[in-house]
Amino acid sequence: MKRGRVLKNGSKSFVSSVTLNGTDVVIKGYRHLGLLHSIRHTLKGSRAKQAWLKANRLCSLEITTPRPLAFIDEYQGLLLWRSYFLYEYIGGPDLHHVLNDPAVLVQRKRQLIDQVVTILARLSESGISHGDLKHTNMICCGDKIVFIDLDSMRQIPRVGWVQRYQYERDKARFLKDIVGV
Repeated sequence: MKRGRVLKNGSKSFVSSVTLNGTDVVIKGYRHLGLLHSIRHTLKGSRAKQAWLKANRLCSLEITTPRPLAFIDEYQGLLLWRSYFLYEYIGGPDLHHVLNDPAVLVQRKRQLIDQVVTILARLSESGISHGDLKHTNMICCGDKIVFIDLDSMRQIPRVGWVQRYQYERDKARFLKDIVGV
């Protein structure tokens, strides 16, 4: 991972783009954060496994996200120590850069914004909240928006008012930083 192109080197995870057998992939390594953290994730499942399950869920709903390839859990004795999530690499600028690029037409920016709002509604209808709608967590790949960083994604109760509330909350978070479009 360290020999690949480092995409993120944070306190909780390390993300790198590498080529495996001629295929560009991203490996997200979740760091060991202490004994209690290891016990909790040993019992409830690793963050990598959760990310793999969430990505598969989005794929089954035909919501664009990088194709999940694998997850690897590393144990020390009986305790989960570290985990890794592997998914296909998707090239393209993140939505933040596209929305802030003066060379991109306003019509194109509005189309991308509308696409995200439509996807958020589809997620809500399926009882899902993305949970981390920073514009850097969306890649512009051609005409498609690709959702990445699914760690905060969660299931919400499929109760009308709860779904509407969560949709409005997610939409407000997404639209919060958009200016001049």
